[in-house]
Amino acid sequence: QTKFIGHKRFSLEGSETVIPVLDHLLGLAADDNVKEIFLGMAHRGRLNVLANIIGKTYEQIFSEFEDVNLPELPQGTGDVKYHLGATGIYNTYNQKQIKVSVASNPSHLEFVDPVVEGIVRAKQTRIKDEERRQIIPVLVHGDAAFAGQGIVAETLNFSQLKGYRTGGTIHIIINNQIGFTTTPDEARSSPYPTDVAKMVQAPIFHINGDNPEAAIWMTKLAFEYRQKFNKDVVLDLFGFRKHGHNEGDDPFYTQPIMYKKIKEKLSVKTTYTKKIISENILSEDEIQNFTDGTLECLNHSLEISKNTQIDFKPDRPLALPKGEIEKIKPNGKTKIDQKNLKQIITGLGNIPEDFNINPKLKKILEKRNEVLDKSEKIDWALGEAIAFASLLLDKFPVR
Repeated sequence: QTKFIGHKRFSLEGSETVIPVLDHLLGLAADDNVKEIFLGMAHRGRLNVLANIIGKTYEQIFSEFEDVNLPELPQGTGDVKYHLGATGIYNTYNQKQIKVSVASNPSHLEFVDPVVEGIVRAKQTRIKDEERRQIIPVLVHGDAAFAGQGIVAETLNFSQLKGYRTGGTIHIIINNQIGFTTTPDEARSSPYPTDVAKMVQAPIFHINGDNPEAAIWMTKLAFEYRQKFNKDVVLDLFGFRKHGHNEGDDPFYTQPIMYKKIKEKLSVKTTYTKKIISENILSEDEIQNFTDGTLECLNHSLEISKNTQIDFKPDRPLALPKGEIEKIKPNGKTKIDQKNLKQIITGLGNIPEDFNINPKLKKILEKRNEVLDKSEKIDWALGEAIAFASLLLDKFPVR
């Protein structure tokens, strides 16, 4: 807010409790032998999550704000500060480690939701996670977008379909009670932004973001529900948005009454610090030392980013170096022998005796057998069916 004035960062101030919620969720998952948490989220709080949850370095984030990334590099220029994905290993509060990833996301808010579900489903299939407990999707939403974007309801509709389900998604709503300049009474017809989740009978927990301990407790309940019932669950975390939509606008023009109250409101950091000092959990000096150490670390990272070209480290390669393409060209044998070909074509044309088949379809299937009997050419449809069937014979899933 002081070093990069005018830059868009979509800050988390006012809803900071989402970070301890994610921290606790990762700890619970690690305790339950979950292999990976896969996150999908839009812009609000994304930088904070990348730094504090994924493990992206401060130097790399600052260098992107300084625009030291060059156009000739693979990532080029643009809003790489908060749109690209990343993967890291998170060290939990209980001394365990868990893989955590966040998907790349466009500017279209909830567009990433079904993408994350598809990625998680594919990962579960690959490791044969039939109980869908080892890789868990977590989607972080804004309140206005959760109620206003139709893709949210479409994604919820996937949740219990056999071909798409991922064993339950944990939804976290960063509910700052405003969407850019739109207030709730102008944005939706329902009392809560989460009411759309009632379509799948998902439990919805409304949480006071100023009470981190309550948020942690409800996170535990949500995780246990997901693991036991394999269904979606929603954490509606009420907070506020301290600054404008992207720090480049002044919200006092459009929401003067709301922002007069926000200006007078203490942050959750301040209120919780007072609480733990009053309960003799930590002293004021210990907290001040921690704060000073964090600021020193940030300033040191800022200086490094100004004077050093920081290597860009994307989640996966954005462009292959010359010569690498040849190395990865498929060179395995993909042909099938005559015996398997005959077995596949015969199987594809086989009609069970007790099945009443459509006469037109019967002719198509009978014609397939002529490929063997009369050496007829294989058309595209049969060729695709043979390819899929040959993979199944080799025990590769082809869904």
